[in-house]
Formats: sequence, structure tokens, C-alpha cells
Amino acid sequence: MGCVLSAVLGLALCPALASAWETLLDSPGYANAVALDAAGDVIAAGTTLPGHPYDFTVAKLRGADGTVLWRYATSGTQNTLDEASAVAVDPRGDAVAAGYTTNAGLGQSFTVIKVAGTDGTERWRYVLDGLPGLDFEEQAFSVTVDPSGDVLAAGVISVPEGENASLVVKLAGETGSELWRYRGGCLQLAVDPTGDVFVGGLALARLSGATGAELWRQSIAGAYTCQVALDRAGNLLAPFSSPSGSSGVVKLAGSDGHRLWLAATQPLAGPFAVDPAGNFVVLRAGGGANLLKLSGTDGRSLWARSVKRPGDTYARVFALAIDAASDIVVAGDRARGPKADPAFTVMKLRARDGALRWRHDFDGSYFSGGSDGAKAVAIDAGGDVIAAGHLDDIETGRQFVVVKLSGVTGNDSSLGRRFGANDTGFVPPDTATLACESTVARRLAAFAVAILACHQHAADAALRGTVFDVAACEAAARRKYDRRMARHTRCPACLDKKAIADSALLQLDQSANAAFYCAGTEPFGGSLLGFVPPDPATAACEDAVAAAIGQLVRELVLCHATAARQAFKGLGFEDGACEADASRDYYDATGNLKSCPPCLLRRDLLGFATVTALNQQNGNFYCASPSGAFLDPPLDF
Repeated sequence: MGCVLSAVLGLALCPALASAWETLLDSPGYANAVALDAAGDVIAAGTTLPGHPYDFTVAKLRGADGTVLWRYATSGTQNTLDEASAVAVDPRGDAVAAGYTTNAGLGQSFTVIKVAGTDGTERWRYVLDGLPGLDFEEQAFSVTVDPSGDVLAAGVISVPEGENASLVVKLAGETGSELWRYRGGCLQLAVDPTGDVFVGGLALARLSGATGAELWRQSIAGAYTCQVALDRAGNLLAPFSSPSGSSGVVKLAGSDGHRLWLAATQPLAGPFAVDPAGNFVVLRAGGGANLLKLSGTDGRSLWARSVKRPGDTYARVFALAIDAASDIVVAGDRARGPKADPAFTVMKLRARDGALRWRHDFDGSYFSGGSDGAKAVAIDAGGDVIAAGHLDDIETGRQFVVVKLSGVTGNDSSLGRRFGANDTGFVPPDTATLACESTVARRLAAFAVAILACHQHAADAALRGTVFDVAACEAAARRKYDRRMARHTRCPACLDKKAIADSALLQLDQSANAAFYCAGTEPFGGSLLGFVPPDPATAACEDAVAAAIGQLVRELVLCHATAARQAFKGLGFEDGACEADASRDYYDATGNLKSCPPCLLRRDLLGFATVTALNQQNGNFYCASPSGAFLDPPLDF
């Protein structure tokens, strides 16, 4: 997202990290897949724009802090669109990524690339094109490594009898040379401890790891199975659907393919996972993001649960993972209200009944028209959660992002009761503290609005050539704030009401005023930075932006106060949705302003900087905690 200048507080701020760590690669793109090596370091794959129009990209990040250890980006010979769809790690820590590259004379080609885990150096590349010259969408969708270190990839290639066909290939781990090829399969495959391969498609099949020959084949009454998984006993589970509309999940014995059970369900879509007990969690089709858990013993339904929360316009699940305790982690996106853009969302659900344990939302800086999302998720040996996807940035566009969250709490620390999704500070520990902290926050917002009004009057008077005593106006606003604060004597020691107001006034006079009143050549003079508007049209724009920022501050502070009150009561509140609504009110007020000077063309950045600043400064108001410690941002319940 990059750092931005806060128009209200005058601070150079990078958006607060609400996680153990958050890493964005320094070029546009997005992540599609994530895996972990034996040391707990993270391998993420997708596409970025470092030099060509989107390169096939693999990056390694240190598991402890998210530092980028290396990044590998490459393209096909045509230097157009190239993308990694899946990634796996071999026994020695090398990364194997699968997807497509675009090559001269071939078009989009099924591609698997292996890079060294130590430094990202390319070890080998396998490129397959079924019908050279025909630009069908040939691509590898999944990749895995067998116990001996050989590589298996599944995807589609073009064939003479139709546009494309499913394919599984086995490649030598050391050289990338093709060992065998199987016509069939689908998006996903599974490998057992012996190295045999299980695939779906028009039928489920077990293939010899040595030769690719079918050891058994089992069709499901004309149904199609595109995803497969193995339980700990080596039995095969797969969701299926048929042209007639029937759908469900089937379990077959891994040894010979005989049916153990078949459970009919509503239509299924998207990801699934098998828990340590062999139970099956799958996403049902439809807009409710409904998860279904089936017993691994007999296929009976254990529970169904929507991850769409009250107030969400929609929620989607793109990836699932299950931890050692059988809790389910889902990654996707959700729109938190009718005017909200999708957020990058990670949730953890309780194994027993699917109840929400925690949820964490991330928003890019593009508040109006952006679309953030988590596309992949993994769980490390300590139970912490790694998710990858993209955030939309207001300046650079879509950004490749990887985050790490505590598996227990969804944040980076268990000290104290954290505040809201991107907000610093603590939930007040008692009613007296709640009353003081919330009142100080609201009164300071009113003070800021009054100071901004003084500046608007000063700008308009200077443009007209009349006198306006801005110092007297500000002094009156400060006296009103001080009188109201004098009534509050039961405030925590960490809350310095005078220092907060002093700092706010300084920044409003200097950085903020210079950001709003940025056109012209005649300085305001005195304590105010910035310039007198050069004409009435410019003044109208600058005044409107200043007023809109003041209203945005009021609304954000109200969001935080409501979040504090609800959390104190043990109740939920969608703080992120509240802030998104406030941001949209600002964009509605400023988006269509006329005759704005060039220095105010990026009014959206002022809004984003204000939201970021208020979230980071929230801990100055909501500062009291049982531990007495000050923590960075947190979990949104």
C-alpha cells in the first residue's frame, strides 16, 4: 500500500499491521497459492508486474517476520501474461510452482518450474503445449511432490478432438524430465505414502506412481469429480456433480476403489478439506458461503454453517485448511454492507459446530471500487495461519500480499483485550474508563472540526481582503474543549487530555492546513501553513474538502466509540463496515467537486490517510488495559 501523509495528524504513516506480519511485494500483482517448508518459511506463488506484463512469480518469506528472502519472476518467450496457480515444496526445501507461461509460436502453455529454496535460482522448467500455435488456455492448476521428491502436476492442454483435455504429468524431481503422462484427471490430485496417484474427472482412479497405469477406476453414475483428497487411512474422498443435477460426496477404499459410502448433498462448489479424523468439510454452491461438514465414517451431515455474517452483502470462500485440533480456517472475501467493497478475510471456525472463533479483515487503500481477497491459506507447525491473495492499492493497483495470523486469536498477541480491526488501543476495562475515553475522543473530534471551521473562515476572509482573527477563533474552540474536559476527573493516567489537544492543534494548523489550502502563492502567515486560495472556485473546493475531512473524523470517532462500548458489553460490532461507510460519505462529498486545483486531485488519498491516522491514534484515547502495555492493532470481533 505504501506510506501516505495524514492530512489530519501530519504524520507519515504506513497502514497499521493487524497481524503477526503482513508483507506486500513491491510491484503490482496477486498471490494464488501458498505453502510452507520444513523450517516454517513461506513460499507464495502468483503473478507480479516487475518488468513484463505480469510474470510467473514465486517468493520466499521468512516465517518469523515476513521478510522477503528472495523473489523469482519469469516469463515465457512471448513476454506477455504468465502466472503461477499452485506451489509445493520438495523434501530438500526447493519450491515447485505450476501454472502457465505464454510462448512465441505456442501461446499459453502448461508450465511447471522448480526453483532453489536457498536463493530462488531456477533449477528446471517444463513447458507443454498440446497443439502449438493454437492459443487455447493451457495451464497447470495443481502441483504436488511425492515421497521420493518427484513432481506431479494436473491441468489442461489442447487436443485435436476438442479445445482442451485434462492431463496429469509426472516429472523427475532432479531434472524435470517427463516420466509419464496420463490423459484424464482434473483440477486436483492426491498422492499416498507409496507414491501412487489419485485423480478425478469422468471417473475416479488410482494410478501407479511408477508408470501412470490405472490400478483401479471407479465411475460415479455419470458424475464428474474434479477434486480429490485422501484421509489418514489412505481412502479417497471426492465431491461430485452430474449433468442431471445430482451432487454429493463419495468415499472409496484406497486399496481397490470399492464404495464405502455416498452422501447426496445440495450442489457443491469451491474448496474442501479432510480433518485428522477423516471428516469432510466442503463449500456448498450459492451465495451464502455455506460450509458443510460430513462424517468420515458414514457421510452423515454433522453441521452446516454460513460464514456470511449479519450485515454482509455477500461472503465467498476461496480456500480451506484444517489445523491439528480439526478447527477450520477459511480464506476469501466479504462485503460488509451494501456500499462496502470486498475485504481480504480470514476466519477460524470451531470443529464441533462451525461457530466462529475469530475473524480478521484486511482492506487495501482503495476504498471505493477496490476488491481485496484471500485466495490461499496454510497452517504452520505451531498452528499459526498464513493467507495469501491481494489488496487493492489506490496508487499502484492490485498488490501481491501474504499475512500471518495467530492461530489462537487471529492477531499477533494475546495480551489484553484488543480493540477493532485496524485500530490500536484496548477495550476499556470499566465503565468509568469507557465514559472518559469515549468522551475525550468525541470532544477532540468536535475540537478538530471547530479548528477546521476557523481555517475556512480565515481562507475566505483573506480571499475577500477582510480581517478575520483566526487566533481568537482557535482560542475560543480550545476553551470550550478545556471546559468540557475539566468535568472528567476519573480518567486513566495514560490519557493526557491536554497533550492530545496540543498535538492536534499543531498538526491542524500546519500539515493539515497545508494539505487542504495548497493552491495559490500568498501564505496564510502566523501559525497557519498553506496558501490563501487564489480565486473563489478554488476556495470552494478547498473549503469543501476541509469540511468533509472534519465530518469524516466525527464519523470515525463515533465508530470507535461504538466499538468500544459494544466490546465492553461483550457484544459484536462491525467496526470495519462502519469505517467503510464513513469513508464513502467522504468520497460522496468530495468526488464530484469542481474547479479543484491540481494539488487536490488525489482527494481520495486524504480520506485514506485520515482513516489510517485515526485508527493508529485510537490507542491514544483507548489506552487503559489490565497489562498497562500498549499494543499495535488487533482483532475485529
